[in-house]
Amino acid sequence: MTKNKTESIKEYYNYMAPVRDRWKFRARHYHFLIQDFFRFIIPENSSVIEIGSGTGDLLNSVNPSKGLGIDIAEDLSAIASQKYQHLKFVSQDAQKPKLQGEFDYVILSDVIGNLEDVQKCFEGLHQVTNEKTRVIVTSHNHLWEWMIKLLEFLHLKMRQPEHNWLSKQDIKNLLYISRFEIVKQGRMILFPFYIPLISTIFNKYLARLPIIRWFCLTNYFIARPQPSPYSDKEYSVSVIIPARSKEGNIESAVTRIPKLGSKTEIIFIEGGSKDNTQAEIKRVIEKYKGKKDITFIDQGEGVGKGDAVRKGFAQATGDILMILDADLTVPPEDLPKFYQSIRTKQGEFVMGSRLVYPMEKEAM
Repeated sequence: MTKNKTESIKEYYNYMAPVRDRWKFRARHYHFLIQDFFRFIIPENSSVIEIGSGTGDLLNSVNPSKGLGIDIAEDLSAIASQKYQHLKFVSQDAQKPKLQGEFDYVILSDVIGNLEDVQKCFEGLHQVTNEKTRVIVTSHNHLWEWMIKLLEFLHLKMRQPEHNWLSKQDIKNLLYISRFEIVKQGRMILFPFYIPLISTIFNKYLARLPIIRWFCLTNYFIARPQPSPYSDKEYSVSVIIPARSKEGNIESAVTRIPKLGSKTEIIFIEGGSKDNTQAEIKRVIEKYKGKKDITFIDQGEGVGKGDAVRKGFAQATGDILMILDADLTVPPEDLPKFYQSIRTKQGEFVMGSRLVYPMEKEAM
């Protein structure tokens, strides 16, 4: 059975746990700069939770009055607990957090690149935040991708699993739709190596100059939770599925689309298939009669996806209209994210992209 990304990340970091601190020592100047940044932002004796806490050095460096570290790798959490017994470290998946209490600060330092679903992680942070909490996120600039791979090749940096090279705009959007407002953002660390005087010139002065700062290694974001002024009103949803020569995906689409809002209507539009797609749609409609609201539209002489979508929209009865490709490269299980963004008035038109997260080679 193929492992998903989360399982692979957990296995990898458990495997690397015994040598993690050794690798961090090789990049100690970078980690010193990161710790210095967080110490500047977070006052001593604040309550702090760190997502992706690793062996605990960063959380300990900010000297919290109450400190909680969350990491998916049990072996890393065990090492951190042994090193810093005055802090608490637990093993959890940041995308399925089970957290209690409120904290003054939430740290996510260089962790979102390893997440399979960044939005789920951000949404889970509302369990431990209040209106005064500040969430601090750091991530690598995608312009450094080639350099980081080179450093890994030269064994100057610990090799990382497949990484999400999210742009600044991607991260801002994910924070926004997860109900966080950015209060400050910026770039830092132009030269992550230690050479006396040179490191100071690059990181303290040159890194702040226009244009040059675009090339800094680290992006940072400081965000606060947005209040939720929205009502609990639910809306009906019509999911439009243009399906041409997609016989093998029809039933899977029906079974994988979750309940959306007050009513979920599924509309298939088919025309010009070279297989038995139309017959399969009719079979599935009969099979799920009384369980799913499914409609079939014959595209007739119409041609193309645009024509199919317009025919679907014309017959749809839902308050919210969605388009789902019948190839299912966008997982039907992600549709609730689009629904919530519309329902909570975070957008009137919401479009997803398959290109935000990395895909297997030749996936498209």
